[in-house]
Amino acid sequence: MRGAVELHGLCHSFIAALNEKLSLPSVELDPFEYSAAHYTDGVPALFQINLRGRLLQLEFEATEELSSREDFRKPYVLFGAVRSFNQELLDHNTIGEKAIFYCPETDGKNGEDAGHWHYFDSRTYRTGLVTQDFLVTELHHLL
Repeated sequence: MRGAVELHGLCHSFIAALNEKLSLPSVELDPFEYSAAHYTDGVPALFQINLRGRLLQLEFEATEELSSREDFRKPYVLFGAVRSFNQELLDHNTIGEKAIFYCPETDGKNGEDAGHWHYFDSRTYRTGLVTQDFLVTELHHLL
């Protein structure tokens, strides 16, 4: 649940920051509200960021086991993809996609549980944290 809520919070602050800079707010997040009560284990979740027909879709679900290392170098409990597309890409049957993984970690200093969303680009083998900068880059590819 924590990973789902953290990812939605990241998306929510991203669209808020973008809309703040625009004279006419036009970036939408669906669903706009999300909490731990919305998360259902075993059911894929979907968040969508829409900027005038340019879409980022973040879809994810829980692993079948408590955690997995099957598709990423760190153990993860949620996995999915960030897909980016617009009408031009759809006309060419192209959708950009990067895998995402929620990796729980324990803070060694005080033993608190924490976690981070990571992305993996299978075409370039690049990996990193899913941050607002990552979302900006993904949306920028659509402009």
